[in-house]
Amino acid sequence: MSLDAIDTYKKACDDFNNANSCFGLGFMYKRGEGVRQSNIKALEHYGKAYDFKSQADCDFYAKLKKETF
Repeated sequence: MSLDAIDTYKKACDDFNNANSCFGLGFMYKRGEGVRQSNIKALEHYGKAYDFKSQADCDFYAKLKKETF
């Protein structure tokens, strides 16, 4: 994943509240794809998507939170 793509996801998530972009960032942080792996940052981004009421994001958030804590 290129840095441009990561920046685009971040902007769409943070500035435009795009649940898919927030989920994508969470997934990238969970797997360490193009970014340093971080379950905490993954939870942060899954949590933002969760706030937008995306069921898939809610499921990933709950699963990762259970694994992390």
